[in-house]
Amino acid sequence: MKKLTTMALLATTCVLSPAALAHAGHHDVSHWYSGLLHPLTGIDHLLTMLLMGVVTARLSNGQSKVLLSMIALSFVGGMLLTSLFTAPTTIEYLMMASVVLVPLAGLAIGRHHLLEAVSFVALALFGAAHGFVQGSEASGAVVVFGLGATVSSMMICGVGFSFAQVIKARVWSKQISQQTN
Repeated sequence: MKKLTTMALLATTCVLSPAALAHAGHHDVSHWYSGLLHPLTGIDHLLTMLLMGVVTARLSNGQSKVLLSMIALSFVGGMLLTSLFTAPTTIEYLMMASVVLVPLAGLAIGRHHLLEAVSFVALALFGAAHGFVQGSEASGAVVVFGLGATVSSMMICGVGFSFAQVIKARVWSKQISQQTN
């Protein structure tokens, strides 16, 4: 019951949040630097990218590389779409919702092939949405900003992935030692 209450509070916070707080005032410096800092200073981007890394750690090595590549490409694709459309303010709600929905997509991985495929698509769409929002924040040298944001986002995913791998290794080693004793 406590987990359900916690999840309900998190979901309510996401829905009622007036903004995703992803804009930390670093836009007055060079575009590469702005792009690099943007995912690191916005809690929505930071949490979602960390969680995407954690989710990919549940997959085999080959599948995780495919998913991380899909996320990176969809992120860049979302940024490119920004040049065609402007980001509506309601997309900020999608950013905060992704903090809750990305772990749910991760839970579906490994359960059923269809759920896994839907999770892959959902994670790629969240990557595109985050890229779209970050692209809408860029001014001037959008390509350089986008390169910085993509590098930073993938590094954050890598940190989440590595963290999950360490935890997984510790859990496995503990299980193995318990079975041998």
